[in-house]
Amino acid sequence: RFVFVSSIGVNGVETGSTPVDELSEVNPVKDYAVSKYQAELGLVERYVTIESTMELVIVRPPLVYAGNAPGNFQRLLKL
Repeated sequence: RFVFVSSIGVNGVETGSTPVDELSEVNPVKDYAVSKYQAELGLVERYVTIESTMELVIVRPPLVYAGNAPGNFQRLLKL
């Protein structure tokens, strides 16, 4: 099994009221998310082309945070 750790950013910058799941539309906006999605597509294409028996798993984890996490997490901590 090959596990590729992508980014929840592939699904966009906002989720709205609908939870994100494996059937959610992709909408990468930021460069990092776009590059992660391109990598996903490349892996899928490669696995289809070579007809690998190895399972491809793509995981899009949400923010993994710590006290010095960037972005909106700092705003959340201030609240």
